[in-house]
Amino acid sequence: MNCIDQVVTDTYTAMHGDCVEALKGLPDQCIGYSIFSPPFSSLYTYSNSPRDMGNCRSEVEFFEHFGFLVAELLRVMKPGRNVSFHCMQLPSSKERDGYIGLKDFRGDLIRAFEAHGFIFA
Repeated sequence: MNCIDQVVTDTYTAMHGDCVEALKGLPDQCIGYSIFSPPFSSLYTYSNSPRDMGNCRSEVEFFEHFGFLVAELLRVMKPGRNVSFHCMQLPSSKERDGYIGLKDFRGDLIRAFEAHGFIFA
């Protein structure tokens, strides 16, 4: 597993590293609860790495990459357990989107999870 840092206690394990690689190193159905803040599509760039989901060229590309994370989460989550995420609606721009307003990023994330088999509750 390519974790930068890991803390293990009797009640939890906290990991800091590439989320997809870290999840790939875990066994099936081993997580009881997951909470995280996903990259906000192209709103923020967190690094110059091409593997950084924030470095996408389009929302289609972002959700293609985000799908790898969602698929791994589905695999490692215990049946009936919850995933929570922090997000915000994303601003649109006239130049990039053709209008000024908000894009339903929250809804897009929910639909991405549902497309992989999660149930929105």
